[in-house]
Amino acid sequence: MRLLLPLLLISTAVHAEGLYVEAGSLARRYDLSVPGATNDGSAKGHVLSPLVRLGYEFDARWAVETGYAGHGAPGSSYRLGNQDGKLTAHGHSWLLGARARFALSERWALVGRLGLARNQSSLTGMGEAAGRAASGSTTALYGGLGLETTLTDHWQLGLAWEHLGMSREKGGSVINGISTTLRYKF
Repeated sequence: MRLLLPLLLISTAVHAEGLYVEAGSLARRYDLSVPGATNDGSAKGHVLSPLVRLGYEFDARWAVETGYAGHGAPGSSYRLGNQDGKLTAHGHSWLLGARARFALSERWALVGRLGLARNQSSLTGMGEAAGRAASGSTTALYGGLGLETTLTDHWQLGLAWEHLGMSREKGGSVINGISTTLRYKF
């Protein structure tokens, strides 16, 4: 019975015009530096995480969509005085918004997104960093701007800058990244 409902939803979606699914990745920068500490070199860097959206196009220009974006799980070891510590960040965002598409040519289009992101984040620590642990969730303004190219009638490839708002761990950090996506229109 549990399998019947998802199969019914998928079969309905396959026959519905205007629906699309988009999958890709979000590359973003992180900074887990601890003031005054010696780090192992991984305190700053980039992380790649999944990005998935499901949307409905009203016409060639306007759509609504919902989605999920992971934040990755970067970690950093450091030494502060004679104490060792390790920080690891985790998180994800649930997205709900509108998408506008403005054709630049027959194959290229400018794509903009605006909506809300529900961000869940946590910062866990071991050793000296145990006291730096924090977690929480927040709702923030979500936006994006990018380009997409049409590969076929059903497939589009996209590249965009995404802003998912702020995280809730200590000090809060801005969640920005570059997304690459592949979209299939039913």
